[in-house]
Amino acid sequence: MEEDELRKVLEENRRLKARLDEIEGTKDIADPLRPGSGKGTATDVTKMVRLLEQRDKRLETYAEELEANQVQLQKNVLELKKRNENLQATIASLRLAQEILEHDPTPTLGLNKEGRVLLFNRAAETMFGPAVYKAIAKPVAELCPELAEGVESALRDGQKVEREAQSLPGGAHLVSILVLGSTTERRGLVVRFTPKAPRP
Repeated sequence: MEEDELRKVLEENRRLKARLDEIEGTKDIADPLRPGSGKGTATDVTKMVRLLEQRDKRLETYAEELEANQVQLQKNVLELKKRNENLQATIASLRLAQEILEHDPTPTLGLNKEGRVLLFNRAAETMFGPAVYKAIAKPVAELCPELAEGVESALRDGQKVEREAQSLPGGAHLVSILVLGSTTERRGLVVRFTPKAPRP
């Protein structure tokens, strides 16, 4: 029931109740809805009472619906609060992961499931220099051609791959390529570079 409709029902109820009081006091009705229209009967009073009961029933129904809506609204508010808490926790976790990645001394690249560079940490920036910025959204092989075979193997087999790369800035490195996701759904790769100790 809309607010305007409820207001009309309340006004009609007040009018009918006022008329009923008049009927019971004077019995001066012919039309139960029109005051001062002539003598009435017990049947008129009965009609008036029935009309009031019908309108009261409508108000009771509306009150029940309103209460149910309020209960549902409270449930929705609690659900939104819970979702917001989960979202805030996720954001906090992502920020922590970003901090860990940024301060990790091991040069690290993040690749998508096509083997394109998505992100890198400060150590990787130090290692590759400006070239790492140019490599964003491009195949990692453009940044480091020696990684092409290892990345292809990791994406195909879903297994960790380790390769030795000789032509990287700073000399030879052991490259570890980790697969993110399941065997049926690759989400991406993490590539980490560990400098190889020079042979004595």
